[in-house]
Amino acid sequence: LSHESPSEILAKWRLMTNVDIAEWTDADYMPSEFLVNGRPPEEYLQKEEDFPDPEARLEVSNHRYRQRVFLAKCLRSFRDE
Repeated sequence: LSHESPSEILAKWRLMTNVDIAEWTDADYMPSEFLVNGRPPEEYLQKEEDFPDPEARLEVSNHRYRQRVFLAKCLRSFRDE
């Protein structure tokens, strides 16, 4: 999980290009359940046999769930433009 904002870099790109760049925070695309619990719903957790270490399992599950939700939001945004 990145702790740094890309705002400074994106601001430069906005000045140099004609591209409309949307900048989202977790609250813009992640379900409130994830924001409160810090973990995906059970059906999105990786299998224990694939990740026996609980911390690794949660880390990978969170990453994959965040990617899935983010990409779905991106595609919906492109479709709606």
